[in-house]
Amino acid sequence: MTKRTALHGIEKTLGAAFGIRSTPGPEGPEGAWEIASVYSTVDDEYAAVREGIGFFDFSHRGKIRVKGPDSLKYLHGQVTNEIKKLPLHAGCYALALTHKGAVIGDLNIYRTGVEELLIDTSEYCTHQVFDQLLRFAISDDVEIENVGESICHLAIHGPGTIRFFLEQLHPPEAERVSPSNSIQESTLDSSHLLVVRQGYDKGVGWTGEIGFDLFLEGQDPGKLWNAILQKGKPYGMKCVGMKAFNTLRLEAGVPLYGLDMSEDNLPQEVLASEDDFRRAISTDKGCYIGQEVVARLVSRGHVNRVLAGLILNDTNEPRRRSPLFDGGKAVGELTSTAWSPSLKKIVALGYVPFLREEPDYEFSVGEPNSTVQARVVPLPFYTTRHLDGEELPRLNWTTEAH
Repeated sequence: MTKRTALHGIEKTLGAAFGIRSTPGPEGPEGAWEIASVYSTVDDEYAAVREGIGFFDFSHRGKIRVKGPDSLKYLHGQVTNEIKKLPLHAGCYALALTHKGAVIGDLNIYRTGVEELLIDTSEYCTHQVFDQLLRFAISDDVEIENVGESICHLAIHGPGTIRFFLEQLHPPEAERVSPSNSIQESTLDSSHLLVVRQGYDKGVGWTGEIGFDLFLEGQDPGKLWNAILQKGKPYGMKCVGMKAFNTLRLEAGVPLYGLDMSEDNLPQEVLASEDDFRRAISTDKGCYIGQEVVARLVSRGHVNRVLAGLILNDTNEPRRRSPLFDGGKAVGELTSTAWSPSLKKIVALGYVPFLREEPDYEFSVGEPNSTVQARVVPLPFYTTRHLDGEELPRLNWTTEAH
């Protein structure tokens, strides 16, 4: 059965073209999401995020609520990062693993109440994460709910988002924007929402630019969508589909579950850099599912393959899962590819041998001795130039939860 977000009809009136994204379920493919792929052109939407503000509908992503007296303690033992010490109105990034250390989901976890957490995750892994959380909640005083269909998830990204946030979303303290992964309550035209500043890396979001997630529950999503678009016009805001988003997040070096990682991967394969590893995994939090495997890999050596950034010497985008050859031997594969407007080249994420992850090492793409070469480069491909913009120094940044 094909699913649609609550904003599908409005997006259609705006001229959106839609694509189908299949999602797995507990007994095989559950169906698919019909998601807005492009509204105008990929180039225009890409430029809106890099130069102004892009507006996204991420309501297809999964949402899981964990609440009750044991909520923090329980989730702490289920994921890779520190949860028990997570401040109120703060968030973190983590992985969910099997006992064998396989990655079954990557998670953005927010403490929305004293005894309540909200998990934002890929639609590809929502069911397996939800099922595992249910399975182990035996004696804990905790409730676990799949609330994805009741939460509208919008996002704004780009250098103009800070000014839009301060002037239109009315944070509770004037001239104050919370640090990355922190939550603020806000009101826009009588719509009450949670606003989360994304903090994927160095203060930027999934696109490589400053970004905010907007969560709306139990209210009219169309009203909020229209209000944001109307108020965003003076800022040059444009709707952005998933095709442009794929290019933006690839340039930012952000992997997606279901494309660049799956249950076939171990954490150290996906989190190849030390910074990525520290951001997602606490090494001193104690036991959690899969912890023994992670600790064993840390103490005894390394994995055989890692996710790496690659630049191709060809202008034709190769198919996903194209094999990578070193000499005459297949040693890896591409997981995501896109044309990069910033670099004027094809960029990709892919798995390469651990001993071949050094920058400038080259692999043949598609077949042995191919003229199409993929060269290893450091991630991210793109670094924003807007974090030192004129609007930022006047902000009162705070690390306090409130």
